[in-house]
Amino acid sequence: MRLRFLSLLLILGFLFGFARAEDPRDVMQTFIDDIQTLWVPLNRDPEASYDSRRAWTQNLVNTRFDFPQMSRSSMGTYWRRMSEEEQTQYRVLFRAALVETIIDWLDAYDGQTFEIQSIRETGRNTEIRMRFVTRGGLSLGSTWVARETTGIYLIRDVRVSGLSLIADFRGKYRRIIEDEGLERFFEILEADTAELRAKQD
Repeated sequence: MRLRFLSLLLILGFLFGFARAEDPRDVMQTFIDDIQTLWVPLNRDPEASYDSRRAWTQNLVNTRFDFPQMSRSSMGTYWRRMSEEEQTQYRVLFRAALVETIIDWLDAYDGQTFEIQSIRETGRNTEIRMRFVTRGGLSLGSTWVARETTGIYLIRDVRVSGLSLIADFRGKYRRIIEDEGLERFFEILEADTAELRAKQD
């Protein structure tokens, strides 16, 4: 159960993005309201299809994440070794995996509370420290790393207990590529994504 709530914390970190140059507190509260008034009713509606949920989440990936940066960073040094065709193939696979993972994490939302503790500029990035409290009183913290471009904030990474989500992806991907090769890695990522989607249908 703790890991489930940790996953929810990570995804809410990702979802902070896409804000005009406004107070991040207002932006985050707006998004939490969206989860409560849009996602929760959609997720609980017995007549709502999986495709409806997926479309809602796909929009988040397209508009609120720094997807190009996340794709490159999650591959680490392997990104430059890949051909343009391989990079394009990976972006498609990574985006699909991200959407299914977000849906899985959002399924865990059940009225937990969130509190912004601090916001600070670190070079070109903005770091938002957040405290997440479950109904059982469990408190977890995270730091969301966003970057503002032309008035829009997009999430680049989330850190929980000092651990970077992108660095975690990078470590897992590197091990698979080193053991199995790039082509096999693509196959494994696609299969894992399909398995996650089948669980949610």
